[in-house]
Amino acid sequence: MKMTYQYGVDSEKIVMDDYIDRGFEILEHRYKTKYGEIDIVAKTHNTLVFIEVKARTNPTHEEFVTRKQVKRCCDAGLDFLANHDECYNMDIRFDLAVVVNGSIYQRLENAWSCE
Repeated sequence: MKMTYQYGVDSEKIVMDDYIDRGFEILEHRYKTKYGEIDIVAKTHNTLVFIEVKARTNPTHEEFVTRKQVKRCCDAGLDFLANHDECYNMDIRFDLAVVVNGSIYQRLENAWSCE
C-alpha cells in the first residue's frame, strides 16, 4: 500500500512540474474538502485549473474517470471556490493527467465540465 501511495505522490509531482514548466502557479496540492481531495489546483492568468492525476504502471490498464469521480471533483472544486473569494471571477477547468511509469502519458485539458 505504501508503495502505491508513494507512486501516486511521485506522479503528482511530475504533473506539478509539467504545469510549472508551462507557466502555471501551483496553489494547492492534495487540497482536502468534505467531498474529497483535489490532487492539484493551479492557475495561469485568469484560469483556475483543478487537476486529477491518475498514476498507472501500464497504459492498457488505464481507467476512465467515473461519473462518481467527476461529481466528486466538481463538488470539491465548488468547495474550493467557496473558500477562495480571490478566484471568484476566474475561468475554471478540470484537467486529467495520466502518468505511466514516471512520464506523462496523456494530459486532457477540459476533460469534463460541471453543470
